[in-house]
Amino acid sequence: MKKIKIQEIRPPNYNSNYTRQRLYEVFLWNSEKLLFSNHKEVKKFLAETNRFLNDFLHELNYIYYQLFTCYRQAWLILDDNFKQQAGIESLLETINKAFDLAVNRSHWVNGNYNTGRHLFHVIEDLKEINSLLIQFYKKKFYYREIQLLEVFERQLTFLNQKLSEYSKSHNNIYVKPSK
Repeated sequence: MKKIKIQEIRPPNYNSNYTRQRLYEVFLWNSEKLLFSNHKEVKKFLAETNRFLNDFLHELNYIYYQLFTCYRQAWLILDDNFKQQAGIESLLETINKAFDLAVNRSHWVNGNYNTGRHLFHVIEDLKEINSLLIQFYKKKFYYREIQLLEVFERQLTFLNQKLSEYSKSHNNIYVKPSK
């Protein structure tokens, strides 16, 4: 099974005169640097973050599957002059690549940062596909499909916010916030 596994930790520098440099550091996708006093806390945080990212990946994949299904249903009734068709297909390819990069490179040196960046790209591309499909269905007056796509839009907005604010939710548990 495909899994995200971020693991990049900057070890403490015990020879430093600065207290901050004597702590473990974890950098995340939102340019947040989290500081930990011991290795056990860092490992616990990374395990929890990996669970969060894998659940997040499954949620995004499900929305991708749903939007792909909506696109394939719309494909049958698309006009020959629907210019966005090539754009949607290009976005679908980009999403596949971003999913692969998020999973296959999560354990690399900059994996903590890049994994989140790829997931943000997936969200933005899914939003773009969603808005193109809404435009198409509005022209055809297919309100049932529009309502379904608006639900996906709200879900994608929620997921974007959830990923953006992930590290902030841990300030009271493990993290000594950096300034």
